[in-house]
Amino acid sequence: MGWFTNNKKDPAPEPAKAEEEYAVMPKELRIAIASLKGRVAVPDDRVVKVPMAEVFPVTAAIQKEERTREAARQQAEAEALKNPQIGKLMVGKGIFIGQEERDGHNYNWFVLPTDLIETSGEKILRTYNDTAKELASRKNMYGGHDGADCKNEEGLYKGFENGSLLGKWIMPPRHIVQGKDVDGNDVRPDNNLYALRNTEDFKGTFTTASGDGTAHWYWSCTEHRDNSGYVYGVDFTDGGVGWNRKDGYRLSSRPCRVELVI
Repeated sequence: MGWFTNNKKDPAPEPAKAEEEYAVMPKELRIAIASLKGRVAVPDDRVVKVPMAEVFPVTAAIQKEERTREAARQQAEAEALKNPQIGKLMVGKGIFIGQEERDGHNYNWFVLPTDLIETSGEKILRTYNDTAKELASRKNMYGGHDGADCKNEEGLYKGFENGSLLGKWIMPPRHIVQGKDVDGNDVRPDNNLYALRNTEDFKGTFTTASGDGTAHWYWSCTEHRDNSGYVYGVDFTDGGVGWNRKDGYRLSSRPCRVELVI
């Protein structure tokens, strides 16, 4: 018995028809109309359903346009999930900043669309310890994700491995903030917050001027190798860096979150 190919194509399915909306007069109105016409309403007095577009053409047109826009928005979100673009906001997730491979697993990194702010709406400027404590207390942040304290970069990766920090808003490590590891080596020169600070959906969301005290400095969770009381801070005016005491200066923070790529 030989193999064969059936080249006959099945007929294309007919496009689904949009459900038409109708306007129907209430019973009381039908009776009133019968009375105005000089006759007594009878049980079978009724009004045949009339398409909404014929009764309220402007309203129907507006509703159709809204449905079209919503369909386009949903399609755009679906495409964004399939092909995330660095620097672009993904609704419910955060601003995408690329992937990272670690211990045989791939992770997607997302960044909060704004700096961490007080409940009053003012920007938070706190010590590292106080910022981490505040972040850990936050529930239902952007996208419905809770905040968490990763302690430091080592704790961050342990949380990824055991799943306890996946999906939660946390303090970012130095290579996400500035592109360098704890020893100053370039490991992420392009896909880091400092490099992308004036691009795409990041533009205008960081403090990049030096006239606001220490607000232009941003925390990382990367500790000094020889003194765990210090973590790396990055100046977003010029990329300057320095070790800052966890209980010392009051700096800005831009939380991030990670999802495991399945």
